[in-house]
Amino acid sequence: PKNQPAIIFLGLILAGIVGAAIATLAEFVDKSIRSPRKLARLVGTPPLAVIPYLDNSADVAQARSRRRMIIVAFLAGTALSVAYAIYFL
Repeated sequence: PKNQPAIIFLGLILAGIVGAAIATLAEFVDKSIRSPRKLARLVGTPPLAVIPYLDNSADVAQARSRRRMIIVAFLAGTALSVAYAIYFL
């Protein structure tokens, strides 16, 4: 069909919007305390001490692996979407 590029473009735009909305919703619903400032606001007084989190080599490797999986999943999903659009629309 003549609308094929427009449909693909619209699908990519809508997927980005939906992804951003889901990430925003997940951040909004998360009630965990992740900073001294948030704890001070909640309790009313600042903490006496803050112990920083230090990444170790296992954490760095896990983050790198997760990042690779996300990239591969994104590329595979994009390739499948384009292939579907080319062959079936």
